[in-house]
Amino acid sequence: MKKEIGDLNEWYFGLAKKNNDYRQVIESKLMSEISPDLRWELYMLLRIESIRLEDVQGNIAVCCRAVEEFPSEPLLRSALSGAYSYMSYDLNRALQEMEAALDVARRTNQFRRQVLHSKARLLRDMKDYSGLESCLLEIMSEPKSATADIAKEDDFLRNLPEGAISESVLRTYAAFMAA
Repeated sequence: MKKEIGDLNEWYFGLAKKNNDYRQVIESKLMSEISPDLRWELYMLLRIESIRLEDVQGNIAVCCRAVEEFPSEPLLRSALSGAYSYMSYDLNRALQEMEAALDVARRTNQFRRQVLHSKARLLRDMKDYSGLESCLLEIMSEPKSATADIAKEDDFLRNLPEGAISESVLRTYAAFMAA
């Protein structure tokens, strides 16, 4: 399967050398593809194209289709949250989707910490510092995932307003990062 995914990426990067909209080409490949792994990758390529073309609604639509086809994939729902957050600036909808992504991550035991880190960034963007503090506590209590998960991260703590997060939680999180 790795070879097929590599071939698909090589095909896409061959297309992306030109300045055209390749979504129709990718869509036609998606319609004929039966491999779930390659279909997942094709959705990711459609997302990349929508982002490259600054098509907010197209990106959201692709994410929604991918989530519908792969409801047990927490990273897809997290990507949908990101589309709402960073492209359409609908932070409340982004938080709803992030909570759904976290539910999927917990249920499937996949990418829990990665989704929690994304949630922490979203809460920071929303200036929901009490939510961010709760999220930090949850990150620290999270056991390592059964699947490849993300390393410990703390970029969402940079340049916070003084007092946004309690000093005790910040110290505990610093120790967590160092461990």
